[in-house]
Amino acid sequence: MASVATEQAGRRPRRLLPAGRVAGIVIACLLIVVNSIYSLVALRALQRANGWVSHSQEVQLQLDDVLSLVQDATGGQRGYLLTGDERFLAAYRAAHQQVARAIETTRALTADNPDQQQRIAALETAANDVLDRLADGIARRERGETGIAAAELTANKARMDRIRALTAEMEDAEAQLYRQRSAEANARAAEARYSLIFGTLGSLLLIALIFRLIQGEARRSEALVRERTAELAGANASLRGEIASRAKAESELRRTRAFLDTVIENIPGMVFVKDARDHRYLLFNRGGEELLGHERGELVGKSDHEIFPRAQADHFVERDRAALAAGAMIVTVEETATRRKGVRILETKKLPVLDEEGRPQYILGFSEDITDRLATEQQLRQAQKMEAIGQLTGGVAHDFNNILAVILGNAELLLDLVGDRPEAAELANVVMNGALRGAELTRRLLAFARKQVLQPQVIDLNERLPGIVEMLRRTLGETIHVTATPGEGLWRTRADPSQVEDALVNLAINARDAMPKGGDLTIATANAHLDEHYAAQHVEVKPGDYVMLSVTDTGIGMAPEIVERATEPFFTTKESGKGTGLGLSMIYGFAKQSGGHLKIYSEPGYGTTVKLYLPRVEGEARGGEAAARTAPPLPGGDETILLVEDNPHVREVAKRQLVDLGYKVRTAESGPAALAVLESDEPIDLLFTDVVMPEGMTGYELAEAARQIHPRLKVLFTTGYERVQSRNGNGHPDPAHMIRKPYRKQELAEKVRAALDDEG
Repeated sequence: MASVATEQAGRRPRRLLPAGRVAGIVIACLLIVVNSIYSLVALRALQRANGWVSHSQEVQLQLDDVLSLVQDATGGQRGYLLTGDERFLAAYRAAHQQVARAIETTRALTADNPDQQQRIAALETAANDVLDRLADGIARRERGETGIAAAELTANKARMDRIRALTAEMEDAEAQLYRQRSAEANARAAEARYSLIFGTLGSLLLIALIFRLIQGEARRSEALVRERTAELAGANASLRGEIASRAKAESELRRTRAFLDTVIENIPGMVFVKDARDHRYLLFNRGGEELLGHERGELVGKSDHEIFPRAQADHFVERDRAALAAGAMIVTVEETATRRKGVRILETKKLPVLDEEGRPQYILGFSEDITDRLATEQQLRQAQKMEAIGQLTGGVAHDFNNILAVILGNAELLLDLVGDRPEAAELANVVMNGALRGAELTRRLLAFARKQVLQPQVIDLNERLPGIVEMLRRTLGETIHVTATPGEGLWRTRADPSQVEDALVNLAINARDAMPKGGDLTIATANAHLDEHYAAQHVEVKPGDYVMLSVTDTGIGMAPEIVERATEPFFTTKESGKGTGLGLSMIYGFAKQSGGHLKIYSEPGYGTTVKLYLPRVEGEARGGEAAARTAPPLPGGDETILLVEDNPHVREVAKRQLVDLGYKVRTAESGPAALAVLESDEPIDLLFTDVVMPEGMTGYELAEAARQIHPRLKVLFTTGYERVQSRNGNGHPDPAHMIRKPYRKQELAEKVRAALDDEG
């Protein structure tokens, strides 16, 4: 409505000033401007004339200074020659130092006058001659010559007369210039006065004329304004109503925007919007900051190539173009390197947003970190596969035992019938021995299927360890060096003792086969706590306290794909006829049936550690264990720790634990990456590194290289093996600070604090 009223008012004819009045006003204004310009020119001329007058006065004063300084120097020298009093020399020296500067100042002031420049040159020569003669007289007086005062005074008087004549000549010239310039200045002043007087009177008359012309037009304009004001009043009322409606709509829009911002910020994932033309980010939520490890200011307004490595950025842009080409949502699952969490697996959905004409304007994206979910699903699939294999194996073993019972029974009957026939009896014994071996296989299958009959009892593994180790030393031969490492204050556990011994024997035999040229075999026990983080990565594990029994060899080790299948029945890497593939599967079934857990750590060239976790028996602690049950406060600190671990899940769990203890944590996935951090300016107080890592550098080698950079750097090692090796196969003794995987948070806190506080 306001626009309609404005258009109606605009259609009225405009009332213009008469042409004669406009011409009069323009001419009057031009006359005022011309008069003002002339007055300014006259004033500038007056200023220049006054400046030259002042300049002449300044030259005269400077000439007086030159003459005065030379006279002061002459007087000081004369006083010294007559009296020998060196106090007269102070006046001489002061004047002597200032004469040259005064002459140069005078030369600069008269640079525009060639005649004066010639006189200045003559004056400078005369002054220098006087000063040189004065200096010569002083030198002779200092050498003890007498009778020179009268002669010097006469000579000095003649030279001073020359200087006075030159200065008087220059002053006369400047005085003549002064008179000329004063006359010119007076003329300019009179001209400026008349110009200002007549110009001011003329301007006042012209202003009065302009005022009369404008006053008449102002009265006419006032009437027109009142008329227009009345017309606009109605339009303003309508406009206020429209403004109120728009304000209400804008308020509703702000509330909706705030609601959408809150929703986007709290979506548990990364939400982003990109420009469809140049692929620059326009929006990022908090989830994107947390996942990528970048602040929003580092992302918004930038393209992928300004944020990520080139190959990764090229891939992101390629997926953008695929979504734009498809005109619909596309879903990708891929690994992405993030600054904060390392390499993660992201599920990303990208959808083009079109404008009114159907052209792509934005790309809306949502990324979800599914790394942990995929790992859990993989663990669950493995557990389900093992469970299915166990059920199948248990059924087959049960039926097979029935068949073996028939075979064994008939073989015994056959032996009774053919006892007097050696050849037939030998055949019956072969059948019986084969059936017994089959029975042993079914026993192992039942152990894997967790359907064997166990006779559990409360046992102390440390009490049984010496006898088992001694038996293994006799069994394995001289090329295998067996070492026992019993844990202090070991808890008791409930398990079948014979199954524990069988498990140790099977593990020892596997270790011997992995060390054909001999090596070290370490059997260790320890108390262990498997926490919620560990249980989240191994779906079959219940968090709690366990007694750990480990067997570590220095053999050839196993690749990850072999470790993944090692506990499956009948799976073996040994040659045909040298293994049934049931040893580890039997131990796996025994651990599960006993409520425990089996974990294998291995890597080609570094040996293998198999850890058997059996549940702790509550209330069976001995010695000083009761006091240990009440955990002391966790020691922490505010130092900076560099955590080096190639497994991203283990690295993330350890980082969270250290941050909870108050430490500042930097992470690296390998030795070279850790050295890059150590070579930066950021101070590092402790290097916490895994022993076995990829990229050709062990934790021991990393520690040696790190101490070349920081000689007093504290180091804490960790490993999943009971005994580790260097790259060349030589065993390393355990360092002073070592923590075994998996570890409790209490143990981590104590080990880190001990390593930081170690003064060694």
